[in-house]
Amino acid sequence: MALEKKYITLVVPENFSGRLDTFLQGSLPEKLSLSRSKVKSFILSGNVGRGDKYVRDPSKKVKSMEKFWFLLPEIKVSKIEPQNIDLDIVFEDADVLVVNKSAGRGPRAQSDRKLYKKHMQQEIQNSPNLSCLSDPVEDLVFEDKDSIAGIVCSSGKKITKK
Repeated sequence: MALEKKYITLVVPENFSGRLDTFLQGSLPEKLSLSRSKVKSFILSGNVGRGDKYVRDPSKKVKSMEKFWFLLPEIKVSKIEPQNIDLDIVFEDADVLVVNKSAGRGPRAQSDRKLYKKHMQQEIQNSPNLSCLSDPVEDLVFEDKDSIAGIVCSSGKKITKK
């Protein structure tokens, strides 16, 4: 089988047990940023194979040390053009800009969601004078009937305002 497009070869690790689409999504380069449903559509359209055969079953159980090839999608460079939009700026300081915006107005790009999330998590974790806690909130602590004084986390930890 002659492949003219660029492809990569991926090997199932010894400790992996699961479906082809799950394996591929976790093994493909992060810059592709493909969801499992997108990987599934690539499998169904014949962009994944093993040896000289196409694999078109996203739920195929993969075995340790199996080798698969994946045809890399063409990366389309999008040109982002600025727009002249009248903005109702409600508040602005050195760190924050609050805009009063009606629904549907302005861009809502989701193309780099994973990269944005990773970048923002790094920014938050590296911010001075900021502690990060990952613990779901179970209850609120009230100062009086109109003021919240803190929260109670599912671990039982109580965090109050200073």
